[in-house]
Amino acid sequence: MPIVRIKNILYFASNHGVILEWGALEVTPEELQKTVQLAFEHLHDKPLVEACCGGYGPLANHREIQFEDYLQLLNKIEIEEAALEAKRRHTKIRRSHFNSSQRVPVSEEAYLNRGATVRGEVEASDAGDKEWLN
Repeated sequence: MPIVRIKNILYFASNHGVILEWGALEVTPEELQKTVQLAFEHLHDKPLVEACCGGYGPLANHREIQFEDYLQLLNKIEIEEAALEAKRRHTKIRRSHFNSSQRVPVSEEAYLNRGATVRGEVEASDAGDKEWLN
């Protein structure tokens, strides 16, 4: 479970909330307020929630992360997700082009006229026929 630390003022995680440290006593009230607001803005980031509450996702293997590193990881995750989405979209477009081509049905006679031959006769059984079980 990752814990994101902002300087020595506080740390936060989705399943613990925002927790002040002793360093919070050494900063101005304005700086403390900005830092707490910043923590609450990122408290419910999807990758952090996945790692804290579900134990999965790209942040699941991290224990303690400095806030600057956390922002870099979020940016990297966003880029990777955008690339994956672009790949999915491209694959969908390619598949739609492939599936849109209509095939022309070819009769048995057309196959035979091209030189194919039928060898023997094929016997088909009924799907409900269970004589082979006896």
